[in-house]
Amino acid sequence: MEISTSLPTALAAIALGLGLLTLIGLALRWIAARGPLARVASPVTLPVPARAEDAAVVVAQTGGRVLFANDLARQFFDLDGQEPNLWRMAQRAQPADTFLELFVRAGSASVRIGERRVEATSLQVPVDESGASRFVVVMREIHHIAELASVEERTAQVLSVMGDITRAVSGSLDLSATLDAILTQTGRAFQYNIAEITLWDVDRQVLRPARYAGDPAYEREFSRSESNFYTPQEGFSGYLATHRQPLLVGSVEAASSVRPKLERPDFPFRSYIGAPLIVGQQLIGTLELVSYRADTYRPGDLPILSTIAGQAAVAIQNAQLFAEQQQRVEELAGLAEITRAIVATGSPRELYQRLTDDIARLMGVQMVGLLLHDAGENALVGAGA
Repeated sequence: MEISTSLPTALAAIALGLGLLTLIGLALRWIAARGPLARVASPVTLPVPARAEDAAVVVAQTGGRVLFANDLARQFFDLDGQEPNLWRMAQRAQPADTFLELFVRAGSASVRIGERRVEATSLQVPVDESGASRFVVVMREIHHIAELASVEERTAQVLSVMGDITRAVSGSLDLSATLDAILTQTGRAFQYNIAEITLWDVDRQVLRPARYAGDPAYEREFSRSESNFYTPQEGFSGYLATHRQPLLVGSVEAASSVRPKLERPDFPFRSYIGAPLIVGQQLIGTLELVSYRADTYRPGDLPILSTIAGQAAVAIQNAQLFAEQQQRVEELAGLAEITRAIVATGSPRELYQRLTDDIARLMGVQMVGLLLHDAGENALVGAGA
């Protein structure tokens, strides 16, 4: 009785299922006949600007082989019909290491290419299952800080640069690393062809170049000159040391009261801005920028560079003090070794030898002589002779 009752129900369910399958098949055939489904926009945003002509684009394989460079990229790097080469292109970029790193890992960075200051974004794009990949680097020129549209934008840019300088120099008290960090971050705020940091030599009362950026030919030329330093009466650097005030020269050609120390046709100084590095009343050095284009710098740039110079001066002084303390520690360690040598050495000849060796190493010289007074000869005689 139960089987006869459930049989019609089962047959009805089977018939209903077959009907639904038939309807689904007809619906799918109808959708296919209408064409492909509309594509849904990807939620991933690529670093491509709104207008392609505003951006320089370079595509390179892992390893550095350039596959593509658009017209604007060729203008940025002055390729002039030449095939793009990543290593030659890096020579026009400052810092070059930062530029090359964009083709090693995805990220973003601010670099200078020639006289242009650009914001670059790098994206790593997988190509095939073997693991080969390409890097797409999009570079867009950003405006000079003095030409930003609003005071708020300008203030934000200055604060960003100042914060980056603080972070860069706080990680190391090494003087060389500190100087590099200052010039790198200053390049984010200012365009230049030559940037120079000089340090004040208290003993000689001159400014000595400590770090350059930009045109490497200028550094080579100035280093070869007999007087590769600045007295307080020489050049723009001497002016900063004497007057202890920032200096702006919009047109170097028209300036008559102060001139560059090194004037060559190969280094066409057109505009200049510089600020002294001062902590309290102590002169630390100078921070100076030169452009081969007239009127690159504006009066509004002076307080910005002065602010950067104030922070840079403190960072440099801290690095110098740390270096002096390290030297004193080494000197004290050397003196302790000399004391131990005196106590432990029994032979006078061996003692004199240990003393001269340790003193030479401590003083950083090649040779040390120890002379003792000989009363019989009434003369100074070499120890151990």
